[in-house]
This record gives sequence, structure tokens and C-alpha cells, in this order.
Amino acid sequence: MVEDAEFFHAKTATPIPAVVAGLGATMNRTMSWSADPLPEGIRLDALRADVQWDREAKYRGGIAAKVTDKGAVSWAGGARDSGHKIYDALNNPETETGMQIRGRF
Repeated sequence: MVEDAEFFHAKTATPIPAVVAGLGATMNRTMSWSADPLPEGIRLDALRADVQWDREAKYRGGIAAKVTDKGAVSWAGGARDSGHKIYDALNNPETETGMQIRGRF
């Protein structure tokens, strides 16, 4: 994740606890000991390649953030629940949430 340092410095969604949890769980699937490895031919960099890391409601609302009545993004909430939503969105690019975090909606 050293290559992701630019995302931390740019204040993207990457350092949000739920996003870190979802990324970590996804990365675990690449380890030799994983009970749920990534499918053959699927690579972590491909799953992350087209994810939009901006802290915008259109990418994060309902997944890792709540959208207020004024359209602002609130990062309050549990990293466990939101982390699982991020995990699902990362690992299932063709689902509604998978497309949302990739800006394909």
C-alpha cells in the first residue's frame, strides 16, 4: 500500500477506517493462508484499478458514509458494517455498490 500514499496525502476516502477495513479484508484474500482466495485470474490491482477514491457522496453514500440532508458526507458510523460494504463493493464490481464506488452508475 506504499503506492497508495498519494491517496492519503490527497485526503481521499482511502484513510477512512471503513475503507481501510474493506481493503484489508480484500488484501487478505491474496495471502497464501486465505480460506477465501480471489478467483483464479483475478488480481487485487484489477479490483482496485477503477475505484473512485474521492470523498464524494456519489461514490461513498450508503456504503462507507452517510449523506446528510444537505448532501454532505458524514463518515460517522461503524467501520465493521461499512467495512463489509466496502469489501463487497471491491470484490463484486458488477453489483450496484461495486459500480457505485467505481463511478459506473
